[in-house]
Amino acid sequence: MAIVPIGQPGAGLTIRTESVRLIAHAALSKGNVVTVDLTSFNGDVFNKTAAIAGAAAKAPANSLEAGIQVVALDNVADGAEGMFAVKGVVDVIAGSAVTVGQGVQGATDLKVDAVGATGKVCGFALTTGALDGLMTVYWDGLNGFGADHA
Repeated sequence: MAIVPIGQPGAGLTIRTESVRLIAHAALSKGNVVTVDLTSFNGDVFNKTAAIAGAAAKAPANSLEAGIQVVALDNVADGAEGMFAVKGVVDVIAGSAVTVGQGVQGATDLKVDAVGATGKVCGFALTTGALDGLMTVYWDGLNGFGADHA
């Protein structure tokens, strides 16, 4: 996480979004959540996305099994390069009702769901989310925030 220092007292905390350019494995919409394809290692970088596997969504907290989950920052065509957020304050598509402060993670339908008892928390809801609507989260798809914080 990169924190931008603020020179004025009381001005607040700004969290910088850290993003990467990846090749989309399918047509994706802004706010879709996918994982970095760990088989796409190309000498010194991973360069493709992959769907989140069902087992990954249920993986133990902070486990690499849960993958590096990233968020599409814009619509991306299948096979095209796009920008994906690894960390920061971003908009994601809700797969169910989510309340402010609830921990979320990517699901197999490319949306976020509230984290169950064994899931890796990749984000915290900053706004409420309704099915198929955009919501704002504080996201860290690389390290996560541990296990369920319900």
